[in-house]
Amino acid sequence: MSDVAREAGVSIMTVSNVLNERRQAGAPTRARVLAAVESLGYQVNLTARHLRAGRTDTIALIVPSFHDYFGDVADKIAPLVEAQGRHLVLERTSANPEHEMESLSVARLQLYDGVLLSVAGLEREQLDRVRTSKPIVRTWVTPHPRPRVHVRARAHDDL
Repeated sequence: MSDVAREAGVSIMTVSNVLNERRQAGAPTRARVLAAVESLGYQVNLTARHLRAGRTDTIALIVPSFHDYFGDVADKIAPLVEAQGRHLVLERTSANPEHEMESLSVARLQLYDGVLLSVAGLEREQLDRVRTSKPIVRTWVTPHPRPRVHVRARAHDDL
C-alpha cells in the first residue's frame, strides 16, 4: 500500500479508504489511487484483511462426497452464501472418521467463519469433543452402500 500511496501522491490511509470504500475521497484522488493500483498490479492482502476484521467471509460445507444428494445441497447453499458476500468452500471426507476430525481441527477451522457438516463416519461422542467458538451446523448421514451395476454383453456386442 505504501508503493500505491507514493505513486498516487496520497497517504497510506487514503489508499486504504479508497480500497475499502470507506470514506469518500474526491473523484480525482480516487482515480489517482485506482490508477496506481492498476499500474503497480497491487492486490489486497486478504489474509491481513481477514485477520484485522476477525472473519474470513468463508463458510465450509464438509460432506462425505460430491455426488448426487451432496452436490445438490452445495448447489442450493452456494447462492445463499454468495448473496451474503461470502464464499463457500467444499471439503470431501469420504465418510472417513479421520478425515472428518481433520476437517474440524483448530487450524482448519480458523479458515472459516462457520461450518456446515454432514457427519457420516464419526460417533456423536467424538464430535462432542471438538472445542471451537466457530458455529458448526451438523447433520447426521447414514452412508448407503453404492448400488451395484450389472452390465451384460453378448460376445458380438461392441462395448
